[in-house]
Amino acid sequence: MVPGLQRLFVILEIKYQNSCNRISALVSGFTYGNEFYAQAGERETNICRKFAKFHVIYLDENKIESLPPNLFAPGNYLKILILSGNQLNVLHNYDFLHLTDLVELDLRGNRLVTFAAEVFEPLKSLEVLFLAGNLLTELKARVFCRLHMLQGLHLNDNRLRVFDVHAFDCLENLTSLLLTDNEFRSLDGRVLQNLTNLNYIYFSWFHLCRAALHVRVCEPHGDGISSTYHLLDNPILRGSLINACEVLERLPPCLPKTMTFTFVSILVHIFLNTLNSVWVMASIAIVGNLLVLLGRYLYKTRSNVEHSLYLRHLAASDFLMGIYLAIIACADINFRGEYIVYEELWRHSALCAFSGFLSTFSCQSSTLLLTLVTYDRLMSVMNPLQTRDSGRKRMVVRLLLLWSISFVLAAAPLFPFDYFGRHFYGTNGVCLSLHIHDPYAKGWEYSAVLFICINTFSLVFILISYVRMLQAIRDSGSGMRSTISGRESVVATRFAIIITTDCACWLPIIVVKLAALSGCSISPALYAWLAVLVLPVNSALNPILYTLTTAVFKQQLRRYLLAVPSCSFIMGERLNHTQLACESAMSTSLGHFSSNKSNSERKRYSQRRLSYV
Repeated sequence: MVPGLQRLFVILEIKYQNSCNRISALVSGFTYGNEFYAQAGERETNICRKFAKFHVIYLDENKIESLPPNLFAPGNYLKILILSGNQLNVLHNYDFLHLTDLVELDLRGNRLVTFAAEVFEPLKSLEVLFLAGNLLTELKARVFCRLHMLQGLHLNDNRLRVFDVHAFDCLENLTSLLLTDNEFRSLDGRVLQNLTNLNYIYFSWFHLCRAALHVRVCEPHGDGISSTYHLLDNPILRGSLINACEVLERLPPCLPKTMTFTFVSILVHIFLNTLNSVWVMASIAIVGNLLVLLGRYLYKTRSNVEHSLYLRHLAASDFLMGIYLAIIACADINFRGEYIVYEELWRHSALCAFSGFLSTFSCQSSTLLLTLVTYDRLMSVMNPLQTRDSGRKRMVVRLLLLWSISFVLAAAPLFPFDYFGRHFYGTNGVCLSLHIHDPYAKGWEYSAVLFICINTFSLVFILISYVRMLQAIRDSGSGMRSTISGRESVVATRFAIIITTDCACWLPIIVVKLAALSGCSISPALYAWLAVLVLPVNSALNPILYTLTTAVFKQQLRRYLLAVPSCSFIMGERLNHTQLACESAMSTSLGHFSSNKSNSERKRYSQRRLSYV
């Protein structure tokens, strides 16, 4: 009797009496009453008469901890042995004696930690071996060397961390290897080099395919962001390739196909080949924020100096995100078509670590600066008559504290702390610390604090602040003429746009990060869009929302354009004063109001408040 046996299903081919004895012994002690071919206590002669052949034995889902010696008699014809779902924790050299015809052995879902090569020595004909769902941590040299006929090996869902470079020696007939759901993150190419007939190999991480370049099919092909061919695998994010010959064919027939036009077509080809969503976002972030920095440097307002200073720092923060996107876009072009060859080198490079630092530094500083700008606006609206202290020392302390916090948060993973691992920013091709694909990687709590806690706090604060500001402005304009109401409508629209863009940037990140931590499966394609487009969207839109669409900026732009004769002729001799009055509601600074005043004072303070919103 096998200790722990509760369920038995056999298909027999028995020609020798001693085999009948052993199967009969298996069955005779079985008292659970489950249905199987040989009923409990059935006479040995009946068993032999009932089963003319011995092909398959199912011993799965029992509580077997070890197999007794000499369980299988010589001369048997067993082809398939299913031992999955048991509690086997050790394999002995005698466990599979006399199973020379065995073709498939299923040991899934047991508790095996290790085994010796001699265990499989009797299995001369074995073609498929299932070792998934055990506790294996290491594969030693030539551990499968006795299995010369093996074609399929399943080692998935273990705890494998270490492979000897000769672990798969002697498996010249192996065609399929499954290594998913293990703990190793890198693999020496020499481990698989002797598997010359291997056609299919499966990992959990596509970058491991670098160790199996000779294998015809290696999966997965990518992680949603990158693939074995491209750093940015999504065609929309990466951009579609256009052949230079197609560009030549699209030229008008009247134009001669000279060397000049050929050169121009090639330049167009290069431009279209590199133009993608990353370049667009990078260009908007860099150019837009440079315009803000230059514009606010050249035009120094005397009112609301503090608010203007905060917006300059916000532009500087968002400019860093543009630099990060430009680095990723350049790396994508550099590795295009053969990314897997350089994938590990890129992820572990100093440039990737610096890119990850820039991204985190920009995200956190931008988030905190937006919160500070909102606080400054809120104070201006809720306390309109209070004299604003524009002391430089106070502003410098605030900004220095904010930048310091952001810098420390972004730079911490660069230091050799075991908590972050060796390459915290190098877990993906775009060097982000978002960690959606592996939510519980090293330092996951740090990532959760950055992208969930800080973002949620800032988003809630900004949302509540703008609702309070809008309510205060409406209260101040009650009983006023329709002109003020029209301005309030403009302000409400502006506030709605600001809140919507903040939600569009932060909410998807927060929700997807929470979903990943709770165990939900996140689409790789969604991860790519979040990392490349959604995350940096605020950096591209902040210059437009806080500077480029304000009345002050428009007035200055008109002033400079009117100084140019051609622009002056196009724009006309005079500006529409009504339009300017409405646009004054879109200024960047905030005024003040007190509700316990006369109607004339109300009107004056309401106009002052609206002129700064």
